[in-house]
Amino acid sequence: TNPNGLRLGIIRTWDSQWCVNDKEIPALIKEDFLIRQLINNFSKRNSISQIEIQRLKEKTKNRITITIHTAKPGIIIGKDGETRNKIQAPLKKLTQKDINLNILEVKNPDKTAVLVAQNMAEQLENRMKFRRVQKMAIQK
Repeated sequence: TNPNGLRLGIIRTWDSQWCVNDKEIPALIKEDFLIRQLINNFSKRNSISQIEIQRLKEKTKNRITITIHTAKPGIIIGKDGETRNKIQAPLKKLTQKDINLNILEVKNPDKTAVLVAQNMAEQLENRMKFRRVQKMAIQK
């Protein structure tokens, strides 16, 4: 069993939210995967913890709302939204739809497992002692 499957609906929500016909599901799953892959490849060191994709309502079918939860929103937004536009342009080209990109700050990055793991991996890549990295992660 997948632990995320057990948590859905209780303490966790879906990362993608949309309602479509059965025939459209495989294409949208692939599109969601490509969107997440593009965002993660664009910003490897930007501490992204979660990417939510919403396609809601039939009348706004050509609009996708993407919410990025990050510990460092200033890096993703960039100066005058410059970096944000660099992310948004390839997404629009990939999906052929209007993209609404929201960037939210994670309040406690030390309590988010993904961000703690990214931080530990970065420290280990910088050749820090593994015992020290472990102790620092536990203390936070």
